[in-house]
Amino acid sequence: MENFNMVLLLKLINEMEYDTEASKLLLSKYEIDEKKYLKIGLKEDYIKIYDIQQGTVKQLKEILKSAGLVQTGNKEALIQRVIDNISEKELKKYFGNDKYKLTPLGRKFLKDNIEELEEILSENGEKKKEESKEEIIKDTRIEENINRNIEKEKIMEKDKVKVLEHKDKFAKNYLVTGIIIILVVVCINIFL
Repeated sequence: MENFNMVLLLKLINEMEYDTEASKLLLSKYEIDEKKYLKIGLKEDYIKIYDIQQGTVKQLKEILKSAGLVQTGNKEALIQRVIDNISEKELKKYFGNDKYKLTPLGRKFLKDNIEELEEILSENGEKKKEESKEEIIKDTRIEENINRNIEKEKIMEKDKVKVLEHKDKFAKNYLVTGIIIILVVVCINIFL
């Protein structure tokens, strides 16, 4: 049942239906402790608080300072400390919302467990979404394509730098060769 609780919460987050009245009723119907599973999801890296990841180190340190917590460490450590110690209500003050987003690990977990969830929901008379698994797969593919394109751009950028380096070397060699030719011509003219 633990998997069911987490998968249902991840499904609601993935479908942008989290924090609606209908999702609150659904979570309540299955007696799912929303805060507990949000915390587990954050800890297991299934979800992330969308805007906190975009927060600056300065913002994170200010949040920790106002809570009387340690403000040292890299950005990831600061984010984790904020997530572990600051309530959602407090985070809303700094980041303006409490939207969650699935991580790649969360999407994989959801994809691996969605059929079981859909089966339980349909047995209990809940509306079944046939496209759920396909949407997750589609989102995963889109993210994979984006990551591939980013990698291709990095490779192209490296190739571009190499071409420029070779161009510079060629230009220097061409210049040196030109100077040598001019010197040879001048020397020949002097001796004639």
